[in-house]
Amino acid sequence: PDFKVGDWVEVINNYCAFTSYFSFFKENKLEQFANQYAASAPQDGEKYKIIAIGKHSECPDLYGPLYVLGKGDKVYIVNGHTTPMEPALKLAEPPKPEPKFKEGDKVVPISKTVPGWGDKAPNWNIRGGKEQGFLYVRRIDSELTGEHKATVYVCGAPEEDMGGDFYFESDLTTYIETLSPKFKPGDKVKIKSVEEMETIRDAGPVCGGLSSEMFSYAGKVLEIKDGPETRDNLIGYHVKTNGFIWDERFLEPFPINHCPENKIIKDGPTTFIFNGPVTTCIIEFADTKFKGTAKCNPSDKWDEKTGKILAMARALRPLLDAIEKGLRQC
Repeated sequence: PDFKVGDWVEVINNYCAFTSYFSFFKENKLEQFANQYAASAPQDGEKYKIIAIGKHSECPDLYGPLYVLGKGDKVYIVNGHTTPMEPALKLAEPPKPEPKFKEGDKVVPISKTVPGWGDKAPNWNIRGGKEQGFLYVRRIDSELTGEHKATVYVCGAPEEDMGGDFYFESDLTTYIETLSPKFKPGDKVKIKSVEEMETIRDAGPVCGGLSSEMFSYAGKVLEIKDGPETRDNLIGYHVKTNGFIWDERFLEPFPINHCPENKIIKDGPTTFIFNGPVTTCIIEFADTKFKGTAKCNPSDKWDEKTGKILAMARALRPLLDAIEKGLRQC
């Protein structure tokens, strides 16, 4: 073979590809790659890694060897030549690995080995890095990277700044955010509007996903059943009455001094209106309406019975005053 497993090659002519040779993997005992078969041609001018070598079962002299090229999650079957004298592949340099960290990433120094800078770490030691637990990646220093043939990062403590300390990639590890749940079992929460939930979903991943069935709960007050549940650095909760996992960003705290659901209750000539922390009582008597209100203190827990008693008492005061005044005029 012109190439060996592990070589990187550039495709010169993708006419050499076998795009429907599904039995190749079994014939060559390479079944582990069968599910990744692209069944298409690789791109001319692109680099691929040779991950296996096999033969055409019917025409080994004409087509063999056949190379399995890998890139990402796909593999391709190609011949090394389009004709006996015309190669379809050529040896290539392996692609340079992408830097592990990018600008703005939060990192934690675990060593400091850049020659000449080993004892210089003011951003970590005296500019707040150690206190906050991480540094921000500013940029890659091209001069030191070229000098040492290894990526050198500039990392600083204040978020809005340009200066920093020098670190090799091996000197750094990714900072893991510590999640702080906002809610606990038993807390009452209000589900945000459909528009708000869709905006959050469209901005990126959400814990537990978002289905159309969840939209019917928008604006409702629910109770946290258990949790938190963390997925991909996101927080979600189970609530009573349904089996969905609710991303924490879909929920907002429901004040303890609010009624769970705004409503109106009529009881003969008396009407009670519950709206947030306010209970209103309206009593109709002799073609006149007498009103009283009661508002739950922010530090008190909502109690419907107490609100009704206070609001009714305050509505009865002007009613009794009116009755007394009428009796005196008789």
